[in-house]
Amino acid sequence: MGLTRNVGPLVPYLERSRIKRRFSLNASAYVDFKLAKGLNFKQTISGVFRHTKNNDADFVLGNENIVTFGDEAFRLERRDEVNQYVIESVLRYKRDFGKHNLNTILGFEFTNRDFFRQESEAFGVYSNDFNENIALADEHYIYTKWVRQVSFIFW
Repeated sequence: MGLTRNVGPLVPYLERSRIKRRFSLNASAYVDFKLAKGLNFKQTISGVFRHTKNNDADFVLGNENIVTFGDEAFRLERRDEVNQYVIESVLRYKRDFGKHNLNTILGFEFTNRDFFRQESEAFGVYSNDFNENIALADEHYIYTKWVRQVSFIFW
């Protein structure tokens, strides 16, 4: 007895689903002001936003491994998000005094990063209608993780 199902060649295409959606946005903007002779101020804001959603499903006939799953369906949904923004303020002063010059910089940077992951997985659904039968699954779990990182840098 083999470990895989003896099914027709179209089953992997008709009985399995792998969908991945991704949205990415990187943006940045700044303004630069001359406040006085030799004194400039620059304000920058930037952001990175990435959202990914995966949906994987093996319907009842789509399972290759009958030892592990039998005549059961499998479904995994995963959502990952990264949201980051950075605010930077820089004050520069540059002045020449004859043979001497003064060049100073003062600034700070604030960074906020949020990482989020949510997963739900179900094994042992005996129907292709996951939404109706998810509570009847033999095994299922839900996992959620959220991390925030905040940093300040002064110079």
